[in-house]
Amino acid sequence: MNSLRYTYADIPDSTRTKKFVPLARHLWNINKHLGPDIILEMIDACPEYMSIHLQSVLTILER
Repeated sequence: MNSLRYTYADIPDSTRTKKFVPLARHLWNINKHLGPDIILEMIDACPEYMSIHLQSVLTILER
């Protein structure tokens, strides 16, 4: 068993996704309870609140 323990502070600040790490557990719980279809419907319903980058990624995925 691995005895190493890492904390949020161990993630380098230069990691672009560091700010989203605390959301992971909560997003997983939302996904478990609501399901992926509801999540996607919610995202589609409010594109004006999404960043330009996320809008472009979703557009590519829809193709």
